[in-house]
Amino acid sequence: MRTPFEHPARLRALAVQHGAALPTLAPFRYLELACGLGGELLPLAARFPESTFVGSTDAEFLATARADASRCGLANLTFTTEAELEGRFDFVIANDVYATLSRSEQGRLLGRIARHLAPDGVAAIAYPTLPGASFRRFVRETLARPSRAEMSAHEQLACVKGRLSDLARHLPEGSSAHVELLRDELERAFVEATTRPAALFSLGGEALHVADVLLAARRQGLEFLCDAAPATGEGELETSFVPLLVADGLPRLEAEEILDLVSERPARASLFVHAGRPISGEAVVAPLCAAGYFAGSFTVLEAEPELARGVVQSFATRPGPVIATDEPALKAALLSLADAWPEGLREPQLRATLAERLGRDGVAVTDADVDATRLDLEELVRRRQLEVLPWTPSSPEPLGDRPRLHPWARIELERGMPLTSVRHEPVELDPAVAAVALLLDGTQSLAACAAALGAAIAAGTLTIDALPSAPEVRTNVLHDVVASLAEKLRRLGLLEDRR
Repeated sequence: MRTPFEHPARLRALAVQHGAALPTLAPFRYLELACGLGGELLPLAARFPESTFVGSTDAEFLATARADASRCGLANLTFTTEAELEGRFDFVIANDVYATLSRSEQGRLLGRIARHLAPDGVAAIAYPTLPGASFRRFVRETLARPSRAEMSAHEQLACVKGRLSDLARHLPEGSSAHVELLRDELERAFVEATTRPAALFSLGGEALHVADVLLAARRQGLEFLCDAAPATGEGELETSFVPLLVADGLPRLEAEEILDLVSERPARASLFVHAGRPISGEAVVAPLCAAGYFAGSFTVLEAEPELARGVVQSFATRPGPVIATDEPALKAALLSLADAWPEGLREPQLRATLAERLGRDGVAVTDADVDATRLDLEELVRRRQLEVLPWTPSSPEPLGDRPRLHPWARIELERGMPLTSVRHEPVELDPAVAAVALLLDGTQSLAACAAALGAAIAAGTLTIDALPSAPEVRTNVLHDVVASLAEKLRRLGLLEDRR
């Protein structure tokens, strides 16, 4: 499954926060073990052409994986078998495979990770965890039961949403602990159905105890650094609860066990470094904030943003929690980040844009207010509601008349997979956007794409709501629709930069 934590900038940022790396992202070597067809590697290799990517996979997948890399023109991406794998890498990834292995096979996988990890590298292992994964698995299996294998992904999602609605509507009244737990889980499933539909169908192997994984890694000379997957949407437990337990004398491993118990965490993406490296158990984000790029995707919940002091402004974050504040400088900062998304802003840029925004609205703030806002942003970074990375995507070129979908994105569409945004996050496209994306091959003008879209609608193979019936009006509207949807794809980083 496409997972944002695999992005090298996120891995490097977490290593920086825990004292295990410098806040830069120079050309690097990146390895994914047991990568299957290697779909995770295609967009990363395309976006970091100066770095080296290697996928280790079974012999049965090699021909297809290599053909995909060739089709995408990725000379910096190679695929090999485990037996032929050589060298050391700055990042080593094992995603959705560890929990499917026997105990002895898990040990061998950890040994391979240690063997191929560079002395100052970071490894990441994703796996479902107890106790959260067991309950979540049962809920997801119940939701998915009406769907059938022959259904398309869109049809399966519709079935799951229908069952989700039925369950939520018929939950018994009352306040029993189990019903409240189920209600919370159904709310999470609703968020996933809206924002990350593929996650509903990803069960990821046998649920594991975090202590077993960390101890097995230690036996192979790997030390736990932190987790890339947060335990809670708010991030409060990671920033306060675990450090409190450790300060009271509890070993880090036992504190992580209690964290999973309290949060009912369903999955981890644990980061490891070679044993003996100096690391910090608590995240320190100030060095990264000074050198990196702030970035955040926020939905402003009020109709008209208001920067005046004392007026509360609410921002829905991508992880789910809502940030509500009446501080003018913080409101201006979050609005500036929302406008810049998916690009990030260095701290001087962020200070300049928030000052300009406040000045435009005639709102006065002091230097102390701006400094307090910096501390607020650091806390949001610690809670994973805001990112600071040693990298930001570049501005995509303006939409041309003959835009072209990235070849790797076309492969993802053809296989019915979520597409990968410029920040390596899964994106589900509705049928209309997907139809337009497939038309963007670099040879057709937007007008020609609009004509092809109109033909599909006339043939009954595609439906777009609220289109006018008059042919001459519909032609103009379809051209605007195609241009709008192509612009959306451009902003997501799914179109090739032809500069």
